[in-house]
Amino acid sequence: MMENIIEIKNLKKNFGSSNFFKSKDSKAAVDNISFEIKKGEVFGLVGESGCGKSTTGNLISKLLTADSGEIIYKGININGLKGRRDLKEMRKNIQMIFQDPYHSLNPKKNIGWILMEPLIIHNLYSKDERRKKILEMLEIAGFDESFLSKYPSELSGGQRQRVAILAALMCEPDFVIADEAVSALDVSVQAQILNFMKELQRKMGLTYLFISHDLNVVYYMCDRIAVMKEGQIVEINEAEKLYDNPKHPYTKSLLGAIPGKKAR
Repeated sequence: MMENIIEIKNLKKNFGSSNFFKSKDSKAAVDNISFEIKKGEVFGLVGESGCGKSTTGNLISKLLTADSGEIIYKGININGLKGRRDLKEMRKNIQMIFQDPYHSLNPKKNIGWILMEPLIIHNLYSKDERRKKILEMLEIAGFDESFLSKYPSELSGGQRQRVAILAALMCEPDFVIADEAVSALDVSVQAQILNFMKELQRKMGLTYLFISHDLNVVYYMCDRIAVMKEGQIVEINEAEKLYDNPKHPYTKSLLGAIPGKKAR
């Protein structure tokens, strides 16, 4: 049996509230959710805009702080981590890929610097080893060495997202949160990036939390899927079973909105 790399227990996050009281406008963005992600799997989190899925990703990565609940990473509750050293180590191992590479990549820095920065921040490898690591990652993405001198503005959307993915993986994390990682791309480019992410998972033994509003994309990528509505998880199942035999009315409505089910 595969071990859990992430366990979420009764996680809550309200916006518009404090620790002492809830205002009238307080909203539960994440409302007492629980799930686990097994080492080596791709776990999908799907739902419409505003359902709380991106907030969940931000809570796990500690970009936001949960009001209550547990985020257990490899047996340790990271929800209470506050020390700079502990957070830095956690963020080396848990990385995020964001929706828009236009904003996640520094436009004033070239690709070489963008890929080098994570290694410098986490003090990994010698100077020569860093360059070797960067060239190895470039090769995986199908880029040659001349690519290092280019700037984000010189790249296509698909190339930018590949660079953003490489930057997230430079420190060799074992858990990656992909938040709408292909939704800003053309459909033809989406397929290329999804296949690239699958290839990286196989080569590097990654575990993904794959967040998307697109059930077809999640079905293609994921081993299991959790469906989220209004801050709550309403259904979790293996991708095949959820897609072919949904149980919850909301899951059925999401599937009903798809013009035609694509083959896996």
